[in-house]
Amino acid sequence: MISRADRLFRRMAKRSNYPQSEDMEKKVDALLEELTGRQGDDKQYAIYRRVAIACMAVIVAGVLAKPAAAAVNYVAKRMQQVPETTQEKLYEEQQTAQGDEAIRYSRALSPKEQQRYDQLFAEYEKNGKMPEKELFTEETYSGTKDYPVYTTKDRRLWLPERDLTDEEMLQIIDYYHVVDYSMQNENQKKQKFTQETTEVTGSDMKMVQEKAITLLETTFGVDAESFKIEVSSDVHGREDEELYVVDFLQGNHLMYEIYFQKQNLKQVSISIADPDKDYYAASAEVTDDMLREMKQQAVTLCEAYGYSVDTKDSIVEYKINEEDKIPSGNVRIFCSVGDGAGYCFLYNIPYGEIWCVDYMPHMTGNVEAQQNNTNNIEYNKEKGITQLWLPFE
Repeated sequence: MISRADRLFRRMAKRSNYPQSEDMEKKVDALLEELTGRQGDDKQYAIYRRVAIACMAVIVAGVLAKPAAAAVNYVAKRMQQVPETTQEKLYEEQQTAQGDEAIRYSRALSPKEQQRYDQLFAEYEKNGKMPEKELFTEETYSGTKDYPVYTTKDRRLWLPERDLTDEEMLQIIDYYHVVDYSMQNENQKKQKFTQETTEVTGSDMKMVQEKAITLLETTFGVDAESFKIEVSSDVHGREDEELYVVDFLQGNHLMYEIYFQKQNLKQVSISIADPDKDYYAASAEVTDDMLREMKQQAVTLCEAYGYSVDTKDSIVEYKINEEDKIPSGNVRIFCSVGDGAGYCFLYNIPYGEIWCVDYMPHMTGNVEAQQNNTNNIEYNKEKGITQLWLPFE
């Protein structure tokens, strides 16, 4: 039976398409080899690596990560001083805040400010350099101030037009860590995960297995008879969001993975998990003919699932770098099937195939949020990436 941790890694990996610098990639490789004991030629290592890069990209965008192991002593000591009431308050503020999950800045840091910020961030974690005061916060911004202000209603950090002082930067860094610690702590209390998924047996297993076989053959044209099939039950997020998971294996290798909602057997996602295929390994060019073929494949699959596609509300999304190539070789096709719902198809150009299908009950809102994500746009711009959202028609 596959562990829940491995499942979470795979989910994150298949959604990661952030390009990184050579220096960043070397740091990821060194860290992973130290933490996992795995080497670059290990099949599972490739999955962990994509997850690590995804996580580091999110950090750059403004979402905080757990402090590094070398910094635990100083940071942990500071976190132990945060009252539980403060943790609960910060958690609730994050749940009710509007806009992007990442913190937005009222202005960009200057190159010199960014350099000092990076140095102070390292000193905070490695040497325990702390601010004298805490960051000033309020629900909504009440006016121009000559110091940083974080507004909890919209996750926005308002900065004065002058350069920030070291003390002000440390206040921001400290606030980031406290919020992240509070979120992790409260999530651990509210979400009860089991380390291993639960095996499903009897009539339930037969019903789910038959549905999965049909879906596998419909989506990928694969004959399921050659696979060993495992059906399990997996909690995704909250305990009331239980899923059936169907794994198709050849030997010890997971080849395909399908998720259904347990309540109504609605398809959640289906993806290729072949360990010999790395869908983020190669960049690729895209042509109009390719796009037409991709969209046609997506429409054909939606029809096979029993839906007609509303092309007016459907879009294609991909990223282009300075060489006019898609860094990861992946194109996302969002097909609207009515009532705000739809399917997201991941098409990989180097392999020439759709390799992941996600059902999105609230696709329209999710797509609009991604298009309006200022942090994501700015991050891509810094990396020399243009993100394109093209009409389906």
